[in-house]
This record gives sequence, structure tokens and C-alpha cells, in this order.
Amino acid sequence: MKDILVINGLTVETSLGVYAWEKKIKRKIKLDFEIAVDIQKVASTDDLKSTIDYHALNQQVTEFLSENSFQLIETLAERVAEFVLEKFSVSWLRLSAYKAYAIPTAKEVGVIIERPRA
Repeated sequence: MKDILVINGLTVETSLGVYAWEKKIKRKIKLDFEIAVDIQKVASTDDLKSTIDYHALNQQVTEFLSENSFQLIETLAERVAEFVLEKFSVSWLRLSAYKAYAIPTAKEVGVIIERPRA
């Protein structure tokens, strides 16, 4: 059985891009998370300590991205996934990362990755 905690539309500003002008600005990146959580265990304790503190996840991911820069959305997604898997002892996650208006004819481009804890 796999229960999933969902966090949609987390928006963070970071340095992302391959072109010189992109590296000089902060861009909004949208992140969606699906994180494996044993909901029955959490529900039986009704205690924040037995689940993912999504407020802390938001703060720590925001801080991580504000302190780092990336050229590719693929690299950003991989590093964020590694960060969450390590910091929050997550066993599995699916992460969607989107960069708005990366190409003129699309609202956003992005990647979706799934990673188990090593």
C-alpha cells in the first residue's frame, strides 16, 4: 500500500537558466510533490512528528533553492529530490518542476521525476 501526501504549486524564486541574461535574474519555479506517507500510522497518532511537516518542507526547499543556481530544470529537479529524500527521510517521491515561459509558445516547460530513497 502506498499513501501519498500531495503538495501542489509550491512557487519558489531561484536562479535558473543557461543564458547570461537568465543567470542575472531570479525566476519563479513551480514545484509539485507527491510523497509516500503511511497515512494510517499518521492518523493513529494525529501527531505532526509522524508525518511530513509540509510547512518545514516549504521553508527548507525555498531556502535551498534561493542559495543555489542551476542551468537546467532537470538538474534543479534532481537536486531538490535528493534534498527532500535526505532531509525528510522520505522513502519515495514524485517531483514535478516547471519553468514558466522558457519557450515563447508554451506557458511552461518542466520535468517529472520519481525517486526512491537509496
